[in-house]
Amino acid sequence: MKKILLTRLWTVFVQLVNKYMSDHNMTQQELADLVGMQRSHLNAMLNKAPSRPLSAYYLLKFIRKGVITVAQIKDGQIESDREQEFWDQAKEAENLKLLSKIARIRQQGIDFEKFLEIHFPDI
Repeated sequence: MKKILLTRLWTVFVQLVNKYMSDHNMTQQELADLVGMQRSHLNAMLNKAPSRPLSAYYLLKFIRKGVITVAQIKDGQIESDREQEFWDQAKEAENLKLLSKIARIRQQGIDFEKFLEIHFPDI
């Protein structure tokens, strides 16, 4: 997903991240810790440093932690099948209730992938 570049969404990304930090009275370091990245990397992303373009890989970190929602940032322009796969994954990553249930199923020793194959073989 690092190779899926979403440069066209950078301006909206920066606005959303800055608003989130302001609304939650957070520093860049606190936000970087929350999403699981280095502060210097976050700072470079927010300042559009050429070495740190906005990629699907990093955007997903913000979506998974609830900093940004798919509805807030998705612009409807899909530039490749890989990008469509990313948006599908990102939408699922927002569903924390579902992810929590999957985690509980796995904690009980159930192979979730096998469960899906048995009950939904055509998917």
